[in-house]
Amino acid sequence: ADATLADPSILAPVDLAPGRYFRRVAGVDANGRGPWTDPQPFRRLPPGPALDRQPAVSNAEMTLTCRAGDPGQTWQIQVAADASFTKRLHDRRVNEPQLVIPRPTPGRYHLRARTIESDGEEGPFGAPQTFDVPAPPAEPKHPTWLLFILLALILAL
Repeated sequence: ADATLADPSILAPVDLAPGRYFRRVAGVDANGRGPWTDPQPFRRLPPGPALDRQPAVSNAEMTLTCRAGDPGQTWQIQVAADASFTKRLHDRRVNEPQLVIPRPTPGRYHLRARTIESDGEEGPFGAPQTFDVPAPPAEPKHPTWLLFILLALILAL
């Protein structure tokens, strides 16, 4: 606890563990310290969740999964084409730590997520993570002569 502050604001210590805390303030002037305010609750939220594993990509969709949180939490998951998240492709709130989206075009994408507490308080976004969407497998090409043979067999019947 700081005994005196020149500035009427203070940041909580960075190493303060996630949890619920209380703060109170008293003014100080030439006559001494005044009365303390009533304790006011505040909460230090844990950092945002990280991607639990690499995205699962199928021909039609992609599944992004974050680490699970506490009961009652929801998640906000963002996918962007740029690291600064100004070109967001998806920005969704979900009840499970997972987001299923249509398969994006091949390329590099960025993901970040945050938890939203049961009382609606939004935690900070976790560190952005980068992932690549590969090009879909090439369709096998059938030789043209095989089509002619198949057509000849059908006509012969």
